[in-house]
Formats: sequence, C-alpha cells, structure tokens
Amino acid sequence: MVATDFFQFFLALLGTFLAYLGIQWWAFRRSGGGGEFVQRLLACRSEADAERAAWLFV
Repeated sequence: MVATDFFQFFLALLGTFLAYLGIQWWAFRRSGGGGEFVQRLLACRSEADAERAAWLFV
C-alpha cells in the first residue's frame, strides 16, 4: 500500500514536471513575435499559397 502511494505520488510529480517543461518549451518557441511566420506568409504569391504555408509551418 505504501509503495503504491509513493508510485502514484512519483507519477504525479513527474507529470507536473513534464508539463512545466512542455509549457516552457512552447512559450520560448513562440516568443519571437511572429516575424518568421509573417515573412513566410508575405513571400507567397496568393492567399491560398499563404494559407498552405501557414498550415505547413505549424
């Protein structure tokens, strides 16, 4: 019983830590202001090409 409680606590702790790392990675990746994204869209010939480029970039 004690081992099960410890295992559940460890899994909760690990999940919290991985969620924290994931959020930090996502926030750092998206902190550039979107310049690269806008440049990609403005380089397209048409609006349809820009939409395809946006979906490909994500």
